[in-house]
Amino acid sequence: MIAGLDSAPVQYLYYKTPVVEEVTPKCGPFSGFTQIIVTGSNFVDLGFNQAVCVFNKTKMTNATVLSDTQILCDTPSILNK
Repeated sequence: MIAGLDSAPVQYLYYKTPVVEEVTPKCGPFSGFTQIIVTGSNFVDLGFNQAVCVFNKTKMTNATVLSDTQILCDTPSILNK
């Protein structure tokens, strides 16, 4: 063994990939701020500002993890780019 290169066990957590099954409601006003419920599985609450909902791959809003099967978020406005 080379000095300084010995290793010790490293602890880590593994989370399953989240799966989205449904988003309700399906639509809302252009001005946004519609609360949506995302239903699926493997959602994990990692703390404040750690979960987000992404819309059109460009807009993100903070999400609230209600349980391992539901997330709540507000839709963004599509009026201002």
